Amino acid sequence: RDAVVALDKAKERFELEKEEIEKRWRLREEIAIQKVTENYEHKCHAIQKINQELKDQLRLNEKDLDKARQEILSMNANEDIAREQMQEIRSLKEDLKEVERANAMIEKELSEVRYKKDHVEVTLESKLREMTKDLDNSNANYKKEIERLTIEIGLKKDELVMMKNEM
Repeated sequence: RDAVVALDKAKERFELEKEEIEKRWRLREEIAIQKVTENYEHKCHAIQKINQELKDQLRLNEKDLDKARQEILSMNANEDIAREQMQEIRSLKEDLKEVERANAMIEKELSEVRYKKDHVEVTLESKLREMTKDLDNSNANYKKEIERLTIEIGLKKDELVMMKNEM
C-alpha cells in the first residue's frame, strides 16, 4: 500500500514538474522572441529613420542642384561664377552618390537583421525540439520506473499472500 501511495505521489510530482518545466520553457521562449522582435523593430525603426533623413537630404540636394542649374542658365554671365556653380553641382552629385551608398549599406544591414532574426527563430525551434525530446526521454524514464515499482508491488503482494497462506 505504501508503494502504491509512493507511486501515486511520484506520478503527481512528475506531472507537476513536467507542467512547471513546460511553463518555464514557454516563458523563456516568449521572452527570447519578444527581445529579438523588439531589437529587430528597434533596428528597423532606426534604419527607416536614417533612410528617411537621407531621402529628405537627397530631395534638398536635388532642389539645390536644380536651383544651381537654373542660376547657371539664367545668369549666363562671367566664367568665374559659372565655374563655381559647376563645382557646386559636382559636389552635390558626390553628395548624391554618398547618399546612394549609405542607402545601399542600410539595405544590407536590414537584410542582415532579417537573416539574424530568421536564424534566431530557427535556433529557438531547434532548442524547443531538443527540450521536447529531453522531456519525452525523461517521461519514458519515469514510465519505466513506474512499471518497475508496479512489478515490485505485485511481487510484494504475492509474497504477502504466500506468507499468509503458510501461516
